Amino acid sequence: MFRHTRYMYPAGRDVTHLLHKFRGHETPRAGLASMDWITIDEDDLLVPSPPAAAHLSAMPKKTPLNLVSIFGSARQGKSFLMNRLAGGKGCGFKVSNKSDPCTVGIDLCAETKSLDEFSEGAVSNENQINIGFVDAEGQGDRDTSYDARVACPILLASQCVLFNWKDSLQKDRMLNLLGVMTRAASSVKVDGGHDKCFGHLHIVFRDWAFDGDAAAVKRQLLEPETAGAEEDADRRNEVRRILRGAFESIHVWLLPPPVERTRDLQKVLKESMLSDEFKDAVAGLKGVLSTQLASPRPWGGRPVTGPVLAKLVPLVSEALNRDELILPKSAYEAMVRAEAEQLARTTEGRLDELCAALLAAGLEAAHFEAQLSAQTAELYANYQAHLCEIWNDASFVSEQTQNMQERVDRAAAQATQAFFRALWPLERKGAREALKALAAQLEAELPVEASVLRERMDGALAKITSRLKEAGARTGLPKAECTDTLEALAEQGNSLLEGLLAKSEAFVAATREAEAELLAQAQTAIGERMREEAASALPGRLPETRVAELEKVVVDQLQSRLVHEHASTAVRVRELVIQLRASTRALEAELHQAALIASEDALRKLTTALLEALNGAVQCKLRPKARLPETLLTELLNELEELSAEVLSEIERKSGAWGCASASCETAVDAYVRDARIQLQGEKETAARQRAEAAAREIAEEEARLEQEQARLEQEQRNAAEKARLEREQRDAAEKARLERERREAAASRRAEAERIDREQADAAQLQAEARARQTAKRKAQAEAEAEARAEAQRQAELAAQEEAQAEAQRLAEEKKAAKAAKLKAKATKPKVKAAKKGKESLAEVKARLKADVAERAESAVKAAIEAQNNTHTNRSSPLKRGASTASASSAKKRKK
Repeated sequence: MFRHTRYMYPAGRDVTHLLHKFRGHETPRAGLASMDWITIDEDDLLVPSPPAAAHLSAMPKKTPLNLVSIFGSARQGKSFLMNRLAGGKGCGFKVSNKSDPCTVGIDLCAETKSLDEFSEGAVSNENQINIGFVDAEGQGDRDTSYDARVACPILLASQCVLFNWKDSLQKDRMLNLLGVMTRAASSVKVDGGHDKCFGHLHIVFRDWAFDGDAAAVKRQLLEPETAGAEEDADRRNEVRRILRGAFESIHVWLLPPPVERTRDLQKVLKESMLSDEFKDAVAGLKGVLSTQLASPRPWGGRPVTGPVLAKLVPLVSEALNRDELILPKSAYEAMVRAEAEQLARTTEGRLDELCAALLAAGLEAAHFEAQLSAQTAELYANYQAHLCEIWNDASFVSEQTQNMQERVDRAAAQATQAFFRALWPLERKGAREALKALAAQLEAELPVEASVLRERMDGALAKITSRLKEAGARTGLPKAECTDTLEALAEQGNSLLEGLLAKSEAFVAATREAEAELLAQAQTAIGERMREEAASALPGRLPETRVAELEKVVVDQLQSRLVHEHASTAVRVRELVIQLRASTRALEAELHQAALIASEDALRKLTTALLEALNGAVQCKLRPKARLPETLLTELLNELEELSAEVLSEIERKSGAWGCASASCETAVDAYVRDARIQLQGEKETAARQRAEAAAREIAEEEARLEQEQARLEQEQRNAAEKARLEREQRDAAEKARLERERREAAASRRAEAERIDREQADAAQLQAEARARQTAKRKAQAEAEAEARAEAQRQAELAAQEEAQAEAQRLAEEKKAAKAAKLKAKATKPKVKAAKKGKESLAEVKARLKADVAERAESAVKAAIEAQNNTHTNRSSPLKRGASTASASSAKKRKK
């Protein structure tokens, strides 16, 4: 068997299309097409495809990828079903009606679809999930070990797994093929105690034309059998148990044939040829898949993405090739650690390049250190950001960043040591020249006191020595060499200091007296001016800016005279200026204390005046408002707070302007505000009590008025009830009279109707007697005609009876309708009346009796008419026929009226 692998000519030419052509396939189309993902080589080892890994790696790193994969026997239309589920142009899997399978190994669709596109908007894509499609080589062509090895990586990566079956329910054969998945599950150990290693399983029966629904088929296929019922029952039960434990859920689907005509199955099916039933079944399967695909597929507790699959599948394949147990979480961590190690090596290489570039740039020490620190920090930050993209786990990131920080610190220390070792000779020479330059500068500043000279020289020597020690420590040189250099530098500094001290002593004594006199003059001048301006600024204090201005003027004059008149050294000038400023600070403190006493006294007077004004506002404005009912206590307190805030603001402003403390004044204001708040609250409570008492009085008066009104209403109700009773009695009497009248009228009507019926019966009897006489006379002559006439008369009698019965039924219906309308009218216009006394018929009884009489008379008339028709003579002009007809017509006419 040819492997589905990309072979290359030596010149680099891709010959995959030749292998496709050899197997009877066409070259995959541009755009939607499938590619090899996993194959098995000649040694039965899993070989992931590098192009597929590159394709997966190019997908977005943070976008979850949910796979829909399909398994099943070879040559049963798995690729066709996947293309139908993908919708649109399908997913590029080759469909063929040839005997050879289209898929060898594992094929991956070259393009993905978003969940929105796959579900056609039916499912919300909150997690921005993309859907990929995988087609597995047909099962059953080789042994179970081969199928399990090929299936295991894809089962781990797939959110939804389809098992394709194109036959009736054959549980033994199907469970044998599903056993491939159980064997794959036995190669996986799920971390963290979660016992579901695979996604959702969908068992799809194709071209189903048998009895039973999906639920029944699922029970027969997956529910455990009785142990020992059949020879292989235990084996099948074990397969069922592993399937339930390995998959999140299991569904069974029964898809009808895609086309109605069997011969069309041999063709390449087009959309127009598919039956509506098949399309609806596929749509139902697709709806459930869309719901399950809405959540990302986890691997090691994290969502699966394209780049993750590109790295995890080779790791899983390698573990399966070694017959090792698959640990999804461990495989994920191994992948992450491999990526982190590669990132660390790359970062170290960039760090070495950075250090080499900085050493070759010839920078100064400070600039070198700054550049090294900044660029290593940037490199470390980039490493940390890329590391979080690989796996954003706190412990993992902390561990890796700590290791990288140690590597960065070590490389930076080595680079710094190399830099300063190259600068060590220059550092020593610079230290000696710095001491000489300091000595020349101090000699130009003479006369300077010995202590100042010694201090400045010692300070400079300490700084130079410290810098040299630091440079020596950075170079990593032997300690003895650094010590010798420092001792030589100290000897040079002491020699220069001795020469400067000897020259300075001659100048110091001559200038001290003149400098002291100038200092006394400056102190007197600034003291007089500060006292004068401080007196004019009371109760405020003399502004510090003004003191600084006066001090600056005097200091400038003192410095100018010391330098120009006495050639005082800068150190000496600084000492005298410090003494002048110290005396100025002491005088400023004295004046400040005096101003503070005056400002506190003025602030107390101001506080007293403000509190009097505040009290006037409370008495004249707030207390009258407190007596008003519509004024809320919170409003009064807010106004009081606003007034007190204005007072405190004024006190604070004045205290800030005068530079004195305002705590005691603010305490007095707060105490007054508390007392005023208590007064207002008491005033409000007093007013509320007075209003409550008035309201209570009003309520009592209103209750008395309501009691009187209630008594009046009760009397009116009693009067109305008595009036209604009298009216009801009058209506009852009138109704009784009306009923009695109606009863008498009904009795008269019955008597008249009975008399009329008696007359009609007498007339009919007379006519019948006459007819019998005439009939006897003519019976012999008319014997032959009677039979024919009797038949005709029977027919006419039946017709007349039917007409009369219909007329009577219509009349009865109209009477019933009229009686019902009268009854409804009586109910709507008049109250109900009690039944009549004993011995008198009620209206309902009268109506019932009349109805019974009418029905009885109608039945008698119908029977008489039928009998007359049966006895009618053949001669149509006979008196019997005319009399019966006349009586029937007359009776029907009267009844109709």
